[in-house]
Amino acid sequence: MRVHLASVLRTFAPGLDGREFPGAEGSVAELLERVAAAGPVGFRARLFEGAALRRYLAVYIDGVDIRFTGGLASRVGGDSRVDLIPAVAGG
Repeated sequence: MRVHLASVLRTFAPGLDGREFPGAEGSVAELLERVAAAGPVGFRARLFEGAALRRYLAVYIDGVDIRFTGGLASRVGGDSRVDLIPAVAGG
């Protein structure tokens, strides 16, 4: 599967955007732990708050928000595209 990071996350993990994670079929939680481990020290804190997904981080599997498919327990297939997009606020 291929993981895509929104531009704001790319600044914290250069080289991770578009990276393939072969053999990472399983839950979103397992995949994100692998992504966090592949990133620089401290990158995990950009994805998780303890064991929970950060409140303002949206995760999409093949364009579908995981909030509607089981959250971190959602299954990811080998040919899936996973997008990580933090919420942007402003006004």
